[in-house]
Amino acid sequence: IDPEPTIGPKTDEARFRAYGDKGVLALVCDSTNALREGESPSEVAVGEGLKGVIQSAKGRVAVTTFSSNVGRIVSIARAAR
Repeated sequence: IDPEPTIGPKTDEARFRAYGDKGVLALVCDSTNALREGESPSEVAVGEGLKGVIQSAKGRVAVTTFSSNVGRIVSIARAAR
């Protein structure tokens, strides 16, 4: 759960807890880092890093990402401005 999403509202964690209190046993989702311990940086932090790399580049920059990662695409576009 990204504490600083680049698009959309922050996740309402209390609402998720309320579903658990009502008996929902699992939330099934997917993440490329789901099996990694700890927290991943927020998309805002990733965007700041991208901005630094892109601004310091002396030529063209090629960036790849999953097409479904709309937040990352937004970060790339913002960094390229």
